Amino acid sequence: MAYSLFARFPFDEDLPSCATEEAKLPDGLRQQEPVQGFLQRLGRLPRRRPIQSIGLATWDCGDYLQELLAIRFGEGQGAPAYMLLPKSAPKPLPALLAIHGHGGNYYWGKSKVTSAREGVPTYGHAMRFVRMGYAVLVPDLPGFEGRSFEAQTQAGPWPTAIERLLFGNLLLKGATLMGWDLYELSRAIDYLETRSDIDMGRLGIIGHSMGGTLAPLLMLLDQRSQVCVSSCGISTWGAMMGRHVVHNFACYIPGLMEAADLDELLKHLAPRPLAIISGEDDPNFPRDGVRAVAELLRGEYLEHDAPDALSVHLLPGGHVFDGRRQSLAADFLARWLPAYDGKRADRP
Repeated sequence: MAYSLFARFPFDEDLPSCATEEAKLPDGLRQQEPVQGFLQRLGRLPRRRPIQSIGLATWDCGDYLQELLAIRFGEGQGAPAYMLLPKSAPKPLPALLAIHGHGGNYYWGKSKVTSAREGVPTYGHAMRFVRMGYAVLVPDLPGFEGRSFEAQTQAGPWPTAIERLLFGNLLLKGATLMGWDLYELSRAIDYLETRSDIDMGRLGIIGHSMGGTLAPLLMLLDQRSQVCVSSCGISTWGAMMGRHVVHNFACYIPGLMEAADLDELLKHLAPRPLAIISGEDDPNFPRDGVRAVAELLRGEYLEHDAPDALSVHLLPGGHVFDGRRQSLAADFLARWLPAYDGKRADRP
C-alpha cells in the first residue's frame, strides 16, 4: 500500500546530516551570521535521497485536474500531497508550493488549501490559483490529515497530542519540528523538479498561518523559489513573546533568539519578491512585530534597488485569508510570477 510510506515518525529516521548541509542556498548566504545561526539551531536532518512518487488517483474538477500523490523522500518517510493542474494552460506550467495552516485542526492538512469549507473563507484558496494557470502542490505536513498517527500515540500526563509527540521526540534526537517541516517542503520542491510539466524558472511559495511562517523561511533556505506570499504568518518572535502568544510547536527552536529574530532573517530574501499580508487584530502575530519586520525589509529592498518587490499589507481584521486578501496575493503573483493569460505565456 502506498500509505505505508507514511507509517514512520520523523524521529524514527536516522539523522546523520543537518540543515547547514541540506539547505539549498549559496555559500555566501549560508555563511551570513544570522542565517548560519538559524541553520545550526534547526537541528539534525536526514541526507537527501533520490525522490520517488506514486500517483494514487486523479479527479476531473472541470477546468482543472486534481492528483493524489505519495511523495517518498526517505526510507519509510513520505507525504501524501495534492497536485492541482489547470487544463487549458500550456506546459510547462508555473508552480506554487502551497503550505497549509494549523488552526488546531489535524484532520485537515492539504485539504485546507484544496477544498472549500462553508463559513471558513481561508479554506480552498488553491482553487483560485489553479484557475489563474498555476500548478499547485500541497503536501500534508507531519501530524496532519493523512499523517495524523493519532492511533499510534500513547496516553501520558497530558491529553494525547501528535504534535507534542513529534516536537518532543525530535528534540530528543537533536532535531526540531520547524527544521523537519522545512526539510520536507524543500523535498517537495525536489519532487517538482522531476516533473517535465513544471517550469522551475517560475516557482512560488504561498502559505497561510503556520504556512505563512514557513513560506518565507523556506524561500530563505531554498533558493530555487523566486516569489513568496505570506498570509498571517509573520511578526517578530520578540513581539510574540512579549504578548505571551501560545503558538504551534513548529514555531519554537532552542536558542533561536540568540541567532536572530525574524526581521534579521527575512532581510536576506531581498531582492526576491515577497508579499506580507497581515491583520491589524490578528492575536497570533502582533501588529507591532509585523511593522518591525516591514520597516527593516523596506530598507533592505531599497538598498537592493527593488522597493516594488516588497509588498506589505496590514489590514483591518484578524487571522484570515479571505477574498480580499486572496485578491492581493493573486495580483502580486500575476506581476511577479506570470501565468498563462489565455493568449500567451509571459515570462518574468
